[in-house]
Amino acid sequence: MGSDSGGTISSTATNISFAKRFRSVAAPARPAATVIMIPTAVSMLRVVVEMAVVPREFRMRAIVPMMTMVIAAIFLCVSA
Repeated sequence: MGSDSGGTISSTATNISFAKRFRSVAAPARPAATVIMIPTAVSMLRVVVEMAVVPREFRMRAIVPMMTMVIAAIFLCVSA
């Protein structure tokens, strides 16, 4: 699977791959940060979906912080 869709499988591997690529090239920081934030946002969304199988009391306590992180990550990606 290519690095473009790798964020859906392994956000850590995608982040490391892009960090190495941007370190070796004089790339502006903002696009590099955006490329790294996208798989991070995907991984947070994946956790939110996985929480569907968690007991309701825990899910209700965890959903607000998780969604806050997802929204912040998406905002950072869009505003870059």
